[in-house]
Amino acid sequence: MAERFIQLVEPGLGNSSGGKLKKFKAFPFIWEGFLLERSDLMKAAVDIQCLPLGAVAKEEIYALVDQAIKVIEKAGHDYTVSAFSTTIEGDLEEIWATALEAHLAVQKAAGSNVISYLKLATGPELGTTAEKLARQVKAKEDE
Repeated sequence: MAERFIQLVEPGLGNSSGGKLKKFKAFPFIWEGFLLERSDLMKAAVDIQCLPLGAVAKEEIYALVDQAIKVIEKAGHDYTVSAFSTTIEGDLEEIWATALEAHLAVQKAAGSNVISYLKLATGPELGTTAEKLARQVKAKEDE
């Protein structure tokens, strides 16, 4: 797999947006003293909820959140849209980058502040939504 980078803007330093663009190697990276290594065996899921601040009308909120869903859909990961959030499943590095891109798409479309809540689950034994649904269908058939 090609090396991937995450680009972040450091507030208040240079460029027209008021921030300086910094490029970080995606994996391994250090987060608050913990070295995170990439593992091709690690399954991951990110649950993301994007909340555009200042959007009042329900239709406006839906249209902005749809921008995040378009990014997730285009990325080609398995995903599930629910009433309050969207869960993305796949390779940790790829889905984390997709979640960031989805957040930024909502911010760009909103033209204002956006808060995104993220939940991250990782592990070699982490099941997928498809596996869970298959077990539920089998259990119903066995009844």
